[in-house]
Amino acid sequence: MNTDISIFPIFDQAAPGVWTDFMRIRAATMDVNYRLPLSRDEIEHYMAEYKSDWRKKSFNFAFGAYYDMKMIGFIRGDCVSGTATVNCLYVHPTYQGARIGRRLLASAERAVAYSTNYVELVSLSRAEKFYQHNGYVSLLNTNKYTKNIRGGGALRRCATVPLFATHYARLYANFH
Repeated sequence: MNTDISIFPIFDQAAPGVWTDFMRIRAATMDVNYRLPLSRDEIEHYMAEYKSDWRKKSFNFAFGAYYDMKMIGFIRGDCVSGTATVNCLYVHPTYQGARIGRRLLASAERAVAYSTNYVELVSLSRAEKFYQHNGYVSLLNTNKYTKNIRGGGALRRCATVPLFATHYARLYANFH
């Protein structure tokens, strides 16, 4: 199944359906993995948070994992002052264990490697071993993790740099 899954950059997170896909995947993951179903109010709150974050940050990145033209996982974050922050990484529970999260994380690391040295994130409890396995180190034994991506060879494997300036995405959207 993993070979039929494609990872694509999401250049415009405000494109129709993107935030809805993000929330569909996040809600399913929280329900299945943590037994924390999201209410309609929580979903609306998180969607508004995604939109606000995307509009406020100058340099964002996002990648989606797609199977049969349907988003089944995503990673999103931003870059500020030489550090990239992964804000979300979720894979729909049906597809977990197929190395999709690893591929999404690697795509984001390659994308930000030209402008940052470090990637930081805060991990949910069930994902901590995943991040450790992918080279992230806990800061002060907390659920905040960091990784030096300059030393990991991420630059050698990068074919493109999809770091997206929010204002350029808005300009592009105005032309179409």
